[in-house]
Amino acid sequence: MSVPPRIRWIAAAAIGLAAGAAAWIHVAKMEPFLDIRIVRGVRTAEHDAFDLVVTARGDEPIDEVRVEAISAPLRVVGTSSVRDMSRGRSQTFTLHLPPGTTRASGVRVSQEGATPRTYDLPVGDQP
Repeated sequence: MSVPPRIRWIAAAAIGLAAGAAAWIHVAKMEPFLDIRIVRGVRTAEHDAFDLVVTARGDEPIDEVRVEAISAPLRVVGTSSVRDMSRGRSQTFTLHLPPGTTRASGVRVSQEGATPRTYDLPVGDQP
């Protein structure tokens, strides 16, 4: 016995809609995270400057981002935190390191909010 084409189309549409609904329900939200880049800036006799560029990613905003030096002689210059970073927003922080520093230096970037995270990153020419 052959199933009429109209019934096959209706059955295929129902199965497709059910699969789409199941996929939609199971789509997980992307947790917030930071896209972080360290870019060497200018070199002067006093310091090597680096730009720490932080971009918010994910489906939820990040309540606060804090930047701190975790090893001397690295310094964070100017603003060291920013609040309410929505998806796609970028913030640039400035780091200074004395020229010729051979000891490993690092920076810690902390995100606060629904999903707190901490990122420890090397800065400068690592031995």
